[in-house]
Amino acid sequence: MYINLILLNCCIFLFFVVKIACCQTQPDVSPDIIKSVDVFWGTGSTDLGEYQSSDNFASIEKRWQWLKQKSGNTHPGATLPFGLVSVNAFGNGYPTGYNGEDFFGMSHFHQSGTGTIRWYYNYFLITPTSGNLDLSLKKQSIKTEDGRPGYYSCTLDNTNTTIKSSVTRKAAMHVFQFEDTDTNNVIINFKHFYTPDKVAPLSPEVEKFPEDYFLNIISDKTASGCITMDGVPIFFYLEIDSSPNLSGSFDNDHIYENNSNLQLKKHIKRGGIYYTFYDLHEICLKIGFSFKDEDQAKENLIEDLPSWDFSEVKKGASLEWAKYLGKIKINDTNENKVNLFYSALYKAIIKPSSFPGENPLWDSELYYVDFATLWDMYQTQLPLVFTFFPNRGKEIVAFYSDLYRQFKTYPICYIMSKEYPKLFEKQASGLGNIMMADAFFKGIENDDWKAILYNMSSEIFDTDKGRQFINGVGLTPSISHNVDLSYASYLTALMANDLNDPVLFKKMFHLSELWHPFYNPATGLLWDGRFYEGDNINHSFKLYHNIEGIAKLVGSDESLVRILDGFFGFRDDYDGMTFEGLNNQVDMTSPYSYFFLSRPDRIQEITRTIIQSRFHNGRYGLPGNDDSGGLSSWFVWNCIGLFPIAGQDKYIINTPQFNEITLHLRNDLVIRKVNNRPEFIYIDKVFLNNIELDRLYLTNEEINSGGELRIEMKESPSKNKFKTYKVNCN
Repeated sequence: MYINLILLNCCIFLFFVVKIACCQTQPDVSPDIIKSVDVFWGTGSTDLGEYQSSDNFASIEKRWQWLKQKSGNTHPGATLPFGLVSVNAFGNGYPTGYNGEDFFGMSHFHQSGTGTIRWYYNYFLITPTSGNLDLSLKKQSIKTEDGRPGYYSCTLDNTNTTIKSSVTRKAAMHVFQFEDTDTNNVIINFKHFYTPDKVAPLSPEVEKFPEDYFLNIISDKTASGCITMDGVPIFFYLEIDSSPNLSGSFDNDHIYENNSNLQLKKHIKRGGIYYTFYDLHEICLKIGFSFKDEDQAKENLIEDLPSWDFSEVKKGASLEWAKYLGKIKINDTNENKVNLFYSALYKAIIKPSSFPGENPLWDSELYYVDFATLWDMYQTQLPLVFTFFPNRGKEIVAFYSDLYRQFKTYPICYIMSKEYPKLFEKQASGLGNIMMADAFFKGIENDDWKAILYNMSSEIFDTDKGRQFINGVGLTPSISHNVDLSYASYLTALMANDLNDPVLFKKMFHLSELWHPFYNPATGLLWDGRFYEGDNINHSFKLYHNIEGIAKLVGSDESLVRILDGFFGFRDDYDGMTFEGLNNQVDMTSPYSYFFLSRPDRIQEITRTIIQSRFHNGRYGLPGNDDSGGLSSWFVWNCIGLFPIAGQDKYIINTPQFNEITLHLRNDLVIRKVNNRPEFIYIDKVFLNNIELDRLYLTNEEINSGGELRIEMKESPSKNKFKTYKVNCN
């Protein structure tokens, strides 16, 4: 009896210990957090105004260049974190379909922040109209808009029709509210819609038509069917809540009343299904999707949207977003800054898109798309996913392992297409290795990291570009590819060392040193040649594994600092390409080159100037293409005062932008900024759990162990006070 009581008490004690531990690692999330998000952020052309500053950094910022389009290219549509289904007002805008003014209908799949990638989706256009049925696609105007995470609404100018839309993982719901008109219509057009106007003259690569196409009208309120786009079959099942007075299908100018099992023509201008209602002013429509078959689309709809309660769908989407956004808690009185931060975090975790259990191309429970492209995402966005959402990271690693088995390479871009888009191989090489190494050193779980390691080595040894790089030709498609492959080799060597493979480590480390021939010792820059976006100057500061080697090449750390100072505008005697101020991805990590040269003050000056001059609230507040969250995640990292070194387990400590930040990781890490005054922009002292650090970086294990990171600021810079670390491992 006595022993049983002891055991009972022990069990009770352990229960509460586990319960307390679980409570400590779970964020206390309020649904109100979504009120801080502006879903319209970055949807318009960049208009930041002239940067005003009381110090000399305004003059430095004026020297920065603008290489690319000044637009965030985001959209405000309803979607979920990493959600594939998204609902957006289609206005033929580039590239998401949204332009904030024109309206042709609500489309259901979209990119986020990209430039020209050829695949713009915009499938399943649903359009409300009033009056006699007119199936031609006529432009309407948006009068007002409203939106929050998981919800979008607009009112049309000419008819005062209001559309409200929300989403689940595999379905969408729309409510159409008409004015007092006698006849109202809902038209579902299944053709692909394009965004050609701002890209180039329309070409077959941009305007795509269904490869296969059928429609079944099951009853007056239900229909199903499929379109196949770029080799991917998209099955759907839809329902409306009220019986129409008229319904049928259409194909170009032909109307088929109450037809079923209709095989529609390819290369149609328009085609789909219509519903007409007399004296009915509110209509609700649900549509579910699957890449498997019609029955699965129906099951997805029933499971995701069992009722017609739109408020519940909207609430569910809000709670899902609150859970994800709540991984970072900001404690600060500056509401504008807080709102800007959460708007950036929101945009940062829209992509890549997951459609679980729906892989149409091979047998797998995982299906992720819209890595569009790793060129944009590997430096900041994917490290954000791996750090804060490790379960997502685990799935991404597993899916990319599947991709390797399919293509015998890690694609730099993967979207909703059966075709492997080789077009984007011109951007860079070896980025899959960097992504996989980043996941590995951030502790992402996988059953067989050794197999992934050998795939990473094959990515370099068994590809054309890799063989060119290894054989010393130095003529991969661009010089910057050599830099990428050198860094990819270094990270593969680090993994081989960690996984106890000394032979592979030696081979890969040797390859990582092949960067030397590409640099000019007289200038400390890459030799002139072919580069993707930019030139030899801005591509020269990406070699994270051997900045110190470049410094030796030009003579000293001070010599390389002088070169960097010219690039960033600190020198009056500099004549060459300058920093692009985050208008382009190539420069996203360039400020952190100073870290390896013991000049963190320069990082603090540059990133502060970027944050103040290049990011604003509102539609016009992004300095360039968000590129699947690459730019917005850069902002998130720099606001919290940590910046990931892609492919390694290190985070550079930088100036936080808030008084207090709580990171809900494996254990909570609280970042506190002391002496938070506008003129105090330099880090003076850093304490991790009350122990003063002589370095400005944390490891992945340290940030996940939690506790408190206290950063004390001061007015004047600290030079050579903090240690860097030697990245070479020979």
